[in-house]
Amino acid sequence: MKRYDVYGLGQAILDTEYEVNDALLNRFHIPKGQMTRLDEASHRALIHELEGLCQPTYCSCGGSVANSVVTLQSMGGNAYYSGTVAKDLAGQNFLKALSQCGITHNSNASLEDNVTGQCVVMVTPDSERSMNTFLGAAAAVSNEHIDYDALDQSQVFFIEGYAATCDNTVEAILAAKAHHQAKGGEVALTFCDPFMVESHKEALDTIIGDGVDLLFCNEQEASLWSDSGVFSEGTKALLKRTKILVVTRGSKGAWILTQSGCTKIPAEAVTATNTNGAGDNFAGAFLYAYTQGFDLEHAGCIAGHTAATVVTQDGPRLAPAQYQYISDRFSSKPTAIAL
Repeated sequence: MKRYDVYGLGQAILDTEYEVNDALLNRFHIPKGQMTRLDEASHRALIHELEGLCQPTYCSCGGSVANSVVTLQSMGGNAYYSGTVAKDLAGQNFLKALSQCGITHNSNASLEDNVTGQCVVMVTPDSERSMNTFLGAAAAVSNEHIDYDALDQSQVFFIEGYAATCDNTVEAILAAKAHHQAKGGEVALTFCDPFMVESHKEALDTIIGDGVDLLFCNEQEASLWSDSGVFSEGTKALLKRTKILVVTRGSKGAWILTQSGCTKIPAEAVTATNTNGAGDNFAGAFLYAYTQGFDLEHAGCIAGHTAATVVTQDGPRLAPAQYQYISDRFSSKPTAIAL
């Protein structure tokens, strides 16, 4: 029995959400529905401009894998997290939030002479989120931030696709992945954003290497993986590199593909107000169910319901009681659950 269900490696980011309109996105030349990298000066300028126009609606310690492991932990799993923050208030709050959730993290996470990474999440009335990220200290993750003892005590090594933007982090991922696989451990990867497939496909391809056990992506990311841009071609190509391919398709639900076939998870009928964190919660809930030994359909049902719930409210996470309610509700067979 492993001590940790999942060992997550990601970029530690402070998320701040603003409700905006399309005109404001156009004014700042921000690509809608995607992630844009900012340097520190551009990040400060964007915040300064927004302060005179609107107030933030939500602020939380986040990052894709951080959101996922919080989901898993809150549902009753056990997670470890590796990332880097600065020795500033945001960094202290980030690590405190992890600890309050019961998540153990690398002891050398806080860095001197740096600033904690931040993401400005701009949510439009159609519930789309456009992310503007300044990495700061989050870009510093390297091999020295991997706790190999904790990794050896983990079932799944879970990798954040955003980390593919940093060469030092890719090197750390490759070393940890090879170590974990050599000891019989499983590896999961989430693409995180279409931007990553468009701009950093080579690095993602390097991370996948000879293959992973689980790969999470959305429909657009799967399509972009194929040179043709065709969804079916993208899934065929990805399925050659992973044992389990989990594709979220928005209002069309989700597909879980393996060499033996495809399990389709229907979407729940909800009114979405904010899609920020939907994919992260889906992955975290799926990994929770998967590591608890549930079959793929059951894992997909839990993940789908969790994501459907999070899009109906502000912020990329649910309250602890909501996660526990979902976990308890889905403890029986999925056929007994009305979606």
